Amino acid sequence: MRDAKFFENPKEFNPDNFSAESKAKRNPYAYMGFGQGPRNCIGMRFALLQVKTAIIRLIANYEIVEGNKTVQELIPDPFSRSFMPKGGIWLKIKQRKSF
Repeated sequence: MRDAKFFENPKEFNPDNFSAESKAKRNPYAYMGFGQGPRNCIGMRFALLQVKTAIIRLIANYEIVEGNKTVQELIPDPFSRSFMPKGGIWLKIKQRKSF
């Protein structure tokens, strides 16, 4: 980020260095704000681990069953950007019995 062959006046902040034209001219790895590759974000793997742990605990302690409005055939809603089925997904969550 402070290499003169990639940035003019590397010790001074110039917002034009981050324009689309400037980015296209240089190597994409010349500026690595948070790094690239497997070490790009120190919190990303931890956050993924937390989400997986939460899902495991939900599955271990609760049971997902069909609700009253649950449909057997899921037809995609043409107006949904995420391919949600028409009418949504209706489920019930019941607490599992402790042993």
